[in-house]
Amino acid sequence: MNVAVIGLGPVGIVIAAGLAHAGHRVLATDREASRVEALRDGRTPVVEPGLAARVAATVAAGALAAADSIAEAVSRAQVTLVCVGTPALPSGDADLAALAEACDAIGPALRRDAPPLVVVRSTVPPGTTRTLVTPRLAAASGLEAGRGFHVAVQPEFLREGSALADADLPTKIVVGATDRAAHDAVVGLCAPDLACIVIATTPDAAELAKYADNAWHALKVVFANEIGAVARSLGVDGDALMADFARDRALNVSAAYLRPGAPFGGSCLVKDVGALGRQAAVRGVGARLLEAILASNREHLARVVADVEDAASAVVGIVGLAFKSGTADLRDSPYLALARTLAARERTVLVWDERVPRDDPACDPAWFARSPAALADAAGTIVVCHGSADALATIASNVTPRHVVVDLSGHERARFAHARYRSAGWRP
Repeated sequence: MNVAVIGLGPVGIVIAAGLAHAGHRVLATDREASRVEALRDGRTPVVEPGLAARVAATVAAGALAAADSIAEAVSRAQVTLVCVGTPALPSGDADLAALAEACDAIGPALRRDAPPLVVVRSTVPPGTTRTLVTPRLAAASGLEAGRGFHVAVQPEFLREGSALADADLPTKIVVGATDRAAHDAVVGLCAPDLACIVIATTPDAAELAKYADNAWHALKVVFANEIGAVARSLGVDGDALMADFARDRALNVSAAYLRPGAPFGGSCLVKDVGALGRQAAVRGVGARLLEAILASNREHLARVVADVEDAASAVVGIVGLAFKSGTADLRDSPYLALARTLAARERTVLVWDERVPRDDPACDPAWFARSPAALADAAGTIVVCHGSADALATIASNVTPRHVVVDLSGHERARFAHARYRSAGWRP
């Protein structure tokens, strides 16, 4: 099948490479010329484990190619996937400018020989496809929705750091469509042979499903951190408590996210929880828990800062700066916020993160240590956020009882037992 992918950010490039790997012919584009050029050269424009090899292979095979414009990509496509970013505005609303711009460019290029399908993969507020996407496509194309073209919503549930696995073996597929043909086309494109849950619903419900998932994941992070904080104040082992809590698979759902650790961050949870709260507010729906999630997350970051400052070390080493292991993404990274706060309070900050470029404008180049060993040797307090097994092993071998280790991963107590160890759920 000929597929156009609009947007080559962390979602679009993974989806494009995945479909090309599955045997489809994919033509992808982005309004950032650097991303288009990277794809044309067989390079991935974003950092994601395993993605570089897949992009290189599919480009070399001719299954994945770059287009200079939306019109070029869409004109030959049977299916167009819209994967543009929808960042948060200062108001908390989702910024739909890129989506509107994409629809205006997609419409005139839609094929006339057979009704093409446009699938919204971007995360958008409920009602967006019905009130913005479909009308703009109809106006720009002169075609009637449902006859001249079809529209569907298929929210993505990709996690940075494991996006390829999530795309190849999804746990569920949600398809919001107003007609059976659109639904069947989406399932046929992305999951013809997958034994996963396929949820058929309306476009509005599909859009809301993504927000509901991310709000739940964010809630689990906040819940585990708040319970961990209460446990620590009582001298109870919060790590063990939450591990036991998660053993109840019948009532307490699953263990994912339910571990005291770092505040949540990244490109999805912060903006999506905020956007969902904004949707509730503008509709006059009281949603105190949603409002409290972001506030509690900020309070937890303040607890982390206090923990580090309590160690009274002049030099603080931070292992892992990107919001998530295996990525270079600093958007809403709590670890970057920690580094900036400590630096502003006149602590010397040292960082080890193999993936974040030292010239990233969000960082101070002076933060970056020469090596994991150098970080451990210089720092009195080491904050473990995430890192490769080799880096953590090197740091552990250079840690002594003089070091305070603040473990925000929640997984490294055994490795750093010989230091003065503390985590979000435990402090001896």
